[in-house]
Amino acid sequence: MATSEEELLFICEQASANLANEECTWVVDSSASFHINPWREWFSTYRDGDYGYVKMGDNGEYRIADIGSVCLKTSIGCRLTLRDVRHVPDIRLNLISTGRMDNEGYCGSFRNGKCNFCWGNIIMARAPKQGTLYMMQAKLCKDEANVAADSSGEIWHNRLGHMSEKGMHILADKKLFPEVEGKHLERCVDWLVGKQNRAAFHPTPPRRREVALELIHTDVCYVDAPSHRGGQYCVTFIDDYNRKLWDFVMKSKDQVLSVFKEFQARAERETSRKLKAV
Repeated sequence: MATSEEELLFICEQASANLANEECTWVVDSSASFHINPWREWFSTYRDGDYGYVKMGDNGEYRIADIGSVCLKTSIGCRLTLRDVRHVPDIRLNLISTGRMDNEGYCGSFRNGKCNFCWGNIIMARAPKQGTLYMMQAKLCKDEANVAADSSGEIWHNRLGHMSEKGMHILADKKLFPEVEGKHLERCVDWLVGKQNRAAFHPTPPRRREVALELIHTDVCYVDAPSHRGGQYCVTFIDDYNRKLWDFVMKSKDQVLSVFKEFQARAERETSRKLKAV
């Protein structure tokens, strides 16, 4: 590829893509209307159709086979997803359109021999200048590539957390997942199990004791702020029959036994009954 009368830059097919190491080179092109890629196996999503032709600077016209998305891991470690990438098999270069990057919300800056694409304050991709071209090195995301050949509704149903068929069609109508438009799902056992409701419990009314002092609930609590007399513990006694509460303040936990004896004597005198269980 000629860049000027004085400099000559050659880009061959082997240099733009290393399929063994999932490495690839992308040329930042300010005159390209769309992202362009010639490798179908790089696409994470793929939409079949007739999308016409792309016209190059030499007046050559090449057929656009399909459109999809390519997921990359840039040289600085960020994940970059190129959307609406044109698959043009007859072009042996990977082109990044600065106009499309701007439409997707990325801010591009050219300075000090580098092109940076930023999302807010975060640099997502960097393309050093080589000759008069900006070349971005990246790797394919292995978990996203090589899946475009099978874009069935079942795969997207699983990826989206077993989304219902109606929900997937809503996303397709909003042009978020056009590849699932009009596709029907087979019966999904996981989805059916996830939508099942657990049988409701039938709670029985709480059963209380029929007479006083038949059952006493007790607990010992610690208080952060001491009382005026220095008490930092309290012990409670609750009658299961009528929910009557007795509360005693203590300076230390070793007073629980003496307080319990005092409570037992007082409660038995008030009710004329004997305490049975605690």
